[in-house]
Amino acid sequence: MSLIKLEKSETVVKQDENWDQNVGNKLQSEATFQLKIVNFSKVTKDIFSDEHYVRGLLWKIKAKTDYDSKTLRFHLCCEPDIDSNTFRDDLNWNCSATVDLRMISFKENVKNMSKTYHCTFSNISASWGYSSYHILTDILDPDQGYVKDDTVILEAHIQAHAPYNANWDSKKMTGYVGLKKNEKTCYMNSVLQTLFFINEFKQKVHEIPTKIDDVNNSVALALQRIFHDLEFSSKPVGTKKFIKSLGWDQDLYAQDGAHAFLHVLLEKLQTKMKGSSYEGTIDKLFAGKTISYITHKNLTYVGTKMETFFSIQLKVKGMANLTNSLNDYISTKIINFDSDKAEKRVIFTSFPTILHFHLLRFEYDPIAEESVKCNDVFKFYENLDLNKFLKKAKNTPVKYVLYAVLSHSDSEHDGHYAAFINPKLDGNWFKFHDDVVSDVAKSSAIDYNYGDNREFTNAYMLVYVRESIVN
Repeated sequence: MSLIKLEKSETVVKQDENWDQNVGNKLQSEATFQLKIVNFSKVTKDIFSDEHYVRGLLWKIKAKTDYDSKTLRFHLCCEPDIDSNTFRDDLNWNCSATVDLRMISFKENVKNMSKTYHCTFSNISASWGYSSYHILTDILDPDQGYVKDDTVILEAHIQAHAPYNANWDSKKMTGYVGLKKNEKTCYMNSVLQTLFFINEFKQKVHEIPTKIDDVNNSVALALQRIFHDLEFSSKPVGTKKFIKSLGWDQDLYAQDGAHAFLHVLLEKLQTKMKGSSYEGTIDKLFAGKTISYITHKNLTYVGTKMETFFSIQLKVKGMANLTNSLNDYISTKIINFDSDKAEKRVIFTSFPTILHFHLLRFEYDPIAEESVKCNDVFKFYENLDLNKFLKKAKNTPVKYVLYAVLSHSDSEHDGHYAAFINPKLDGNWFKFHDDVVSDVAKSSAIDYNYGDNREFTNAYMLVYVRESIVN
């Protein structure tokens, strides 16, 4: 593979002390490298750095001075290793990555210039960056600090997830395997992956008697097989038999999102366990309780209603973070009641061992006459103390640890789900993207999923585990 190199340039790789040029480093999740451009003011064509491996793909910086717009063009390019024995050029590949494109300062009192973005590189869009990274007059001004002796240093930092269809062995790289995608079932795959690592739940599912069950209609039997294969298979696990057991028409796979599917699955298992020694398992792990109070404005009527929940639905728009949204959830609201107004308030009486928050990213827009996605920033936490939200506070803190983040990308009608999971609750996060599993930085699992109006990937469901049973 030949590189086009124009003008005088030099590539500098910044690497760890333990760097070793071997196959393992070809699969590293992140890297930083530079392109040193001498005679910068005379560059008139595209100039490239050397190629560097991240996640088995080849990455390089591409730069050009555009004298028409009087700006610097600065991009990062990605392509598969076509010399790899396992690469097939008939497959569509893609790789999601967070990229920081920097221009290095030569002055101690001037910070490096930095622009960060997140995108998906693919065979269709293999180059991402900025057509106008910065104004040339500023770059060429030595007082600004970014040029010295007509030399400019550009730097790229890449943090990439595992690629699709480009030589990635999930089991070998992470110890885990993913689930095959069938039509629009990524929301189902995300939920199943989170349930798989809940040991008590997995154990109870395996213990359900299913020997006489109809193989085509038993959800419990199909789930047992999936959990077994996720444990012992070295390849992605199929879900067609499980989908068939749910009784869904193949054209209706996308009828429910992750939240609705979780409820359907837990209710089916709850029904299966009824009357057996396993009855109560679902409630014990996943069910919390609330009391709703309705008070008429003239105090002529006060009603209460006790309810069980498997997940808590929280507003995103205008809330900014999880705490604000929980406070909103329990705040007093005015409702219509018998052609009049009344006050309604919800109080939590208990929280479950495994706590699911469903973030309401989609709202109905009466003007568009359809649901639209809210991509506002919504922050959540690694650790959560919910004691103050209980009707009667406990003597011991009701503390939780963040276990999983289910993210949704793009719009309601054309979206994709992925699960970021901390399987051992030890701070090591993994992304389960259907059949591809990869280790990811904690920031990719948490910070990146806060949401942003400029990005369309954000948290849709949060799963917390009660701290007292972590070990």
